[in-house]
Amino acid sequence: MENDIPLNEYADTPVKAMQSFVDSTIQDYCNAHGISLGTRTLAAVYYGGDGFTVTRLKPGSNNVLKIGGEDWQEFFDQNVAYGTDEDTSQNRTFTISDGTKTATITLVWNLNGMDDLVDAINDELTSAGVQGTAEKVNSSTFKIVAKKANITITIGGADSNDFF
Repeated sequence: MENDIPLNEYADTPVKAMQSFVDSTIQDYCNAHGISLGTRTLAAVYYGGDGFTVTRLKPGSNNVLKIGGEDWQEFFDQNVAYGTDEDTSQNRTFTISDGTKTATITLVWNLNGMDDLVDAINDELTSAGVQGTAEKVNSSTFKIVAKKANITITIGGADSNDFF
């Protein structure tokens, strides 16, 4: 059967060709039904090895994926997958202000240590134009300092006490 699947420079293995076929079919369905590819809810993604995943592009428990057809078992272990709501219980939000501009820092992703936390805070400070910077003190502590001597940094927000 491998000889029946056309391979090329992008799909150089049968599994990549199959993933490409499934994703193209999803895209064709969207195009035929006036669904913008930027808002489609499904994609076939190759992660390496000998398989690929059909994944939902939108989160939430109201997102259900059902695979049909008489041979679906040849390709998938199950034919129904239910989305889950994101656990936001560990998200944290605080603000940093220089008296003129304020950055709202909302930590909604997993960070790998203090360096990642400092980088994330500094990205938000830069984007908001706040004249402050986060500096790592040690592996479990950071501080916020003003970029100029005449600036007073203030910290606030719902979860500021978790950090300061």
